[in-house]
Amino acid sequence: MNKNTIIGIVLMVVLFVGYGVFQANELEKQEQIALAQKKKKEAEEAEAIALREAERQAEAAMTAEQKAERDSINRANAELAKLNMHGETLLAALNGVSAPYTVENDFISVTFDNKGGKISDVTLKKHTRYADGERTEPIKMMVPGSASFGVDIHRNGSKKAVSSNDYFFDTKVETLDNAYLVTMKLQLDPEAYLEYVYKVYNTGDASRDHLVDFTLNQHGIDSYLDKEDEIILRWANKSMKNERNFSTENMATTLAFYEHENEETDEVDVKGEREHHRGLDWIAFKQQYFSSALIAREPVHAGLGFKTSEKQGADFVKDYNTRIIIPHAADNESYDFAFYYGPNDYKIMKEVEFAGKETHLEELIPMGGWVIGWINRILTIPVFQWLKNHGLSFGLIILILTIMVKVLILPLTYKSYMSTAKMRAVRPELEEINKKYPN
Repeated sequence: MNKNTIIGIVLMVVLFVGYGVFQANELEKQEQIALAQKKKKEAEEAEAIALREAERQAEAAMTAEQKAERDSINRANAELAKLNMHGETLLAALNGVSAPYTVENDFISVTFDNKGGKISDVTLKKHTRYADGERTEPIKMMVPGSASFGVDIHRNGSKKAVSSNDYFFDTKVETLDNAYLVTMKLQLDPEAYLEYVYKVYNTGDASRDHLVDFTLNQHGIDSYLDKEDEIILRWANKSMKNERNFSTENMATTLAFYEHENEETDEVDVKGEREHHRGLDWIAFKQQYFSSALIAREPVHAGLGFKTSEKQGADFVKDYNTRIIIPHAADNESYDFAFYYGPNDYKIMKEVEFAGKETHLEELIPMGGWVIGWINRILTIPVFQWLKNHGLSFGLIILILTIMVKVLILPLTYKSYMSTAKMRAVRPELEEINKKYPN
């Protein structure tokens, strides 16, 4: 062997031996660490056992009077903690009896609950869902327990908020001409309050009666806000399962919003991960054929997200949650909104107005590209509505529309057919030319 070979062999032996020694040391260290952790865990468990035994013995040694005194102190501490968290006025509002109240018009039935001062149940009276293989049950946009709605309230400068959704509001109901007025009031302290005013119309006009006007009134709540220039409103709800095919309904169900500055509609990413958007005119919990939307008079900012049901047999498809930031000024005591509960019907949504302005809710409906969208708006939808109003079934309407579209595109189809026929006629000659001049 030459010198280089001998040096190479020696280096390899040194590396192998060194690596073996290193691995042995590392293994010993890991065993020592594992042993130390095991001893520490055993010591902690022994200490916990000893502590529990000491507590048991102390409990056994206590007299009935001492136990009663201890329980009394614990209750007093718990009540003091609740008082510090809620304050005297709000603490009283934690206790109450839920008293739902329902109003309705020709299109919707709306139930209000004094617990949280919120809408707790909405039924669409002219639409049905599939249940047990039949489309017989009325559509529920929400059911008791599926929704939460409330303003974040901070006490004594605390960063941890309580929600107005947890308190019982004082309720007053008035019947007006062609409308019902439901007022929910929560007193925060003798000088401050939150007030929700809902108005349900009964005009016979679908675009008006599918709306529930909502005004948030406040007085003196600045000290209850985390930031003096914003009110945090949280709105959450579960999208109920209405159709037979879960996959198709899940794909069409999403959380959408309308950007004020860009004047366009967008949707939260299909994964539902929380997104933050500014300057929104409305936020919509969009289902396959129905939607719940919160429309704002002035643009709001929001954190938006949802979770999808993990199994197809569930009663709901998606679980929506929003954190709505309402820009707040100390001298502004009233903020106007409206809820839309209704079908994804282009004709109805197109005519929905709020605060004297168009809402553009119809943009929730996918109309296709620029050309197809205009054809659908100008021709397909008006003809569909006209045929529907004359009592024709959906199957027959689709057949008629299909024939109409075929007739309309017949000139283009004819030109395409003639062009294809001419190409077939000259193809033999082209093939002969290709044979004669292969290059």
